[in-house]
Amino acid sequence: MLNINLLMPRRAIFYIILTNILAGLLLAFAYFFSIKFKIPLEAMTADPMSTFDSHPFTGLISNVGVLLWCTTASICFWSGFFLMKKQIKKEGLFLISNGVITTSLLLDDFFMMHEYIFHTLQLLFYAIYFIGIIWYCYYFIKLIFKTEFIILGLAFVFLGGSVFVDVIFPNVGFQYFVEDGLKFLGISTWALYFIRTSFKMLNKNIAFKN
Repeated sequence: MLNINLLMPRRAIFYIILTNILAGLLLAFAYFFSIKFKIPLEAMTADPMSTFDSHPFTGLISNVGVLLWCTTASICFWSGFFLMKKQIKKEGLFLISNGVITTSLLLDDFFMMHEYIFHTLQLLFYAIYFIGIIWYCYYFIKLIFKTEFIILGLAFVFLGGSVFVDVIFPNVGFQYFVEDGLKFLGISTWALYFIRTSFKMLNKNIAFKN
């Protein structure tokens, strides 16, 4: 009888099972929400462009922004856990914490949580983000000043400007373009800072540790 462990390690088998369980749970949630909120099942699984018969470039900037959020979070998590494994805890925690923050922003942006799902709590969302980021910057302030912090500051300026336009001006016409444009610039700059910082931290610590 062929021993499966010769073809694939047990850990790989575990991750295959875990991945399919998580994917199955997501499909189950989609089915539940379809029934609960009377949403056509195909609308829960199909591409939004197909569902609404829209042009493929619809939401181009928003979609690229979500991809940048996702890329940044993935790199921060991977780099952070790698550094933690190497016992470089402060820098590892710094990147992992940002992975959590970026994932929160990603989910909010992708599912439009504060705009629609929790619209009445929009200001509360902004307050939570503000407090969380202030705490993050305060806790890691010494480490941040050892990095290219001006890039991070520029990201805050862009993202803060987007929030300001969103709160003060009506979301119509050119104002809408300015708000989303500032947000995209903020996401891009945020991604630039944390991708470069992750690379530099890995490069520095791998060079010294190996």
